[in-house]
Amino acid sequence: MTEYKYVSLPTARKEIQSSKVEEHASAELNAVYVSEGWDVVNATRPMGIGQIGFLLRRD
Repeated sequence: MTEYKYVSLPTARKEIQSSKVEEHASAELNAVYVSEGWDVVNATRPMGIGQIGFLLRRD
């Protein structure tokens, strides 16, 4: 059965420069979700600010 999950990354509750958000989100995505078998279906970042939303799928 296919599972879907939506997550907003990075989850760190600290200030991150907007130019570094993608770097932090990618590191967390790989460390936590990709290592558990999740695949990225879609990624969105409204207006280029804030967290990045990832739709993930695992078969």
